[in-house]
Amino acid sequence: MVIPIPNDIFQYSVPSAPFSGLQDAGPTASALTNHGTYGIGIFCPNSNANANSGHENAGNDTLILLDSTAYRVSGGGGSGGKKGAVSVAAPEAGLPFAMVTPFAPTCRSAINGLNGIEALENEFKEMPNSYVSFRIKARFESVLLERDDGEVVRDVEGTIFGFAVPVWAAPVSGKGDPGL
Repeated sequence: MVIPIPNDIFQYSVPSAPFSGLQDAGPTASALTNHGTYGIGIFCPNSNANANSGHENAGNDTLILLDSTAYRVSGGGGSGGKKGAVSVAAPEAGLPFAMVTPFAPTCRSAINGLNGIEALENEFKEMPNSYVSFRIKARFESVLLERDDGEVVRDVEGTIFGFAVPVWAAPVSGKGDPGL
């Protein structure tokens, strides 16, 4: 097995795969920790792990891997959970798309309000040929949930993890907007 390089990215498939018919293949949630400690992904709607845990139509369910623990964020609908509900993922649950990294921060920045977020986005734009993984730990006055039709959650403490993807890599790794 190849030794993981800090901040190297392991990617299985492409983000459009689950919506284009690839829905019952891919690594399991537990196998992702062989490739990294932080990441994102989309759960298979048809895997046995999903059927056994009440997540029969889990194609809208998202994986968030934080500190080597895989979490499932419910997309609602037929996924067996309230939209936005978070639970520890079943180890055998499959993912037709996943991106993970052995996250090792190389720099830290203090962010104060929206101006700080805009400054962070500008830093990503200055690296147009590089993938950048990022983690933000904070208390948020409010969070707008796009997946919940604009629901706003107030006074939330948590972690945001993601990848800023270069525009040229959008077809392979997702939205090409730096600050994804």
